[in-house]
Amino acid sequence: MYSGLYRKLGPGWTQFIRPAWIDGLPGYVSRERGAILQTTAFAIENGKITAIYMMCNPDKLTHVDG
Repeated sequence: MYSGLYRKLGPGWTQFIRPAWIDGLPGYVSRERGAILQTTAFAIENGKITAIYMMCNPDKLTHVDG
């Protein structure tokens, strides 16, 4: 997934900040395009990712350090 985005958007489009537990799910915090704080969480069932949840609404991320 990320290799395709990297080809399309080039280097520096996202900055990984840290891994995190997000609403009880494993995930990470990143900064998109150098400014937009975002969280990404993965729902995992039977060892497979079944859903990916991404949040970049600044009103909902005021409690996230980034």
